[in-house]
Amino acid sequence: MNITEYFDPFEYPDWRWSRIKALLTESVQPTMHDDKYVHRGLRFAKALETCDGSDTARYSVTLQYRDLAKAVGLHNNASNRKYFLVKCL
Repeated sequence: MNITEYFDPFEYPDWRWSRIKALLTESVQPTMHDDKYVHRGLRFAKALETCDGSDTARYSVTLQYRDLAKAVGLHNNASNRKYFLVKCL
């Protein structure tokens, strides 16, 4: 997997999340070209990855990164996306 294929903000709306997953997969540090949202998302993903997996630990991470947890939930669940799309209209 080549990290550069995940770094095109004009191709996919979730390019930052793709970039974060690539950084995690390849155990590579973010570069100076990664913005503060990629850095924060990487901290969120690492916190989820390193927690012990219990509901309490995952909930604690979710509370710390509420906005990112909600965004990942929307990204991973198509029915949530439809609900929020209709709600925004």
